[in-house]
Amino acid sequence: MNRAFNGIIETYSGIEFNIMQPQAELIKLMDIAHALPLICVFGGQCDQFSSVGTHALNLSYLLETKGYSYRHQLLALVQSFAQAYTGQIPEYIKSAFPVVQEIENRVAEQINIGLRIPEFTADEYKIVERYNIMLQSHEAYMLKKCLTYNIEPIIFPDIHVNEGSHYDVKSSILSRFHELNMSVLSDGMYA
Repeated sequence: MNRAFNGIIETYSGIEFNIMQPQAELIKLMDIAHALPLICVFGGQCDQFSSVGTHALNLSYLLETKGYSYRHQLLALVQSFAQAYTGQIPEYIKSAFPVVQEIENRVAEQINIGLRIPEFTADEYKIVERYNIMLQSHEAYMLKKCLTYNIEPIIFPDIHVNEGSHYDVKSSILSRFHELNMSVLSDGMYA
C-alpha cells in the first residue's frame, strides 16, 4: 500500500501520534523510554551502535558529576525526548530545512506539557547545550567518528558509549526521569 505520510506514527503503546500536530495528552513516558534506546546517535553513521537513550542518560549523569542542579540534570535527560517521535535527525538537515526543527520543537513543547516538565531558563539551556556538545565530541571519538566535530575531542573516562540491553536503558530512563522529577519537585525548583 502506497500512502502519503500524513504525520501520524503509531507508538509502542499503540497510540496514533501526529508529529505535525502533537498533543500533550498523547505523550507517554513509556513510549519515549522504549524508543530512545532503539535510535542510534549520528544517524547511525558510526562504527558501533550507541543509542540516543544512552546519550541522554550520560548527559544527565555528566551534569550531576559536575555539580549542577537537579533541574540541569532533568533538562539534560529530556532534551532528546522529542527524538522518540521524530527520530534522530542530523543537525545539518535541521539547518537546511528549518521546518524539521520547528516540528521537533513543537513535539518537545508538548512533551514538556504532557510530562509536566518545568520550564527551563535560557541559562540552563546554555549550560546543558555546552555539555551536550562536549559529550557528542566524546561519543564521536569513541565511536570512531572523529571527523564529525572540528574540535579536539573531550574524553570523559567514566562515560561509556556501550550500553546494556534495550531493557536496561529503557528502565534507566524511566527511573532517572522519576528520580529527577521528584527531586526537582521536592526542592521546590519548578519555575
